[in-house]
Amino acid sequence: MWRPLNPKMQLHERIRSLPQVTIGKLRGLARGGGAELLSALDMRFASLEHAGLGQIECGMGIIPGAGGTAYLPGLVGRARALEIILGWQLIDAATAERIGWVNRAVPSVELDHVVDTLAARIAALPPGVARPAVAAVDAAAESTTHGLHKANELFGRLFAEPLAGRFTRAALAAGAHTRDGERRLESLVESAAHEPGSAPQAPWNRSSSLVQ
Repeated sequence: MWRPLNPKMQLHERIRSLPQVTIGKLRGLARGGGAELLSALDMRFASLEHAGLGQIECGMGIIPGAGGTAYLPGLVGRARALEIILGWQLIDAATAERIGWVNRAVPSVELDHVVDTLAARIAALPPGVARPAVAAVDAAAESTTHGLHKANELFGRLFAEPLAGRFTRAALAAGAHTRDGERRLESLVESAAHEPGSAPQAPWNRSSSLVQ
């Protein structure tokens, strides 16, 4: 019989289960529960000059108690997770990026721009796309087969929507299938998103930027 999760674990699980895409922005040092909160988010970005993360609990005679042991293996792999937890050293931002604990470590003056640009692009996605994309990626954590079946189900559901057909026709009309169109495909898709008749943004597409 499992014991109930402690309050910090419950909080981090509530955050991890939010329908919004969560993005952490780190300019200082996050140790213990602060690092575990960041690990519960969908993505993390850190200041190259000032950020650092650490799980110091083993040095204090305990283990991470707010989700770190569960979240880290999925982010950095089992061996790296053990290195972080058992070594209990502060991990600088550049190393955190290299091992996958943070998405990117960028100069501090660029941090707001990088995160805000990404958040704005996610918020501007076609209605109902962000949440299925996250669900498909999360399903693959169970197994590749499960992830493929989940993605196939969600892809089929979205592709059957009228909006997908409108996007496809607009992209083809703009030359997406041509050699020149391939070279500027992102801009063609972005233009198609602003075609008259595009559906309004759905509330679950909004991203939430959480600042540590």
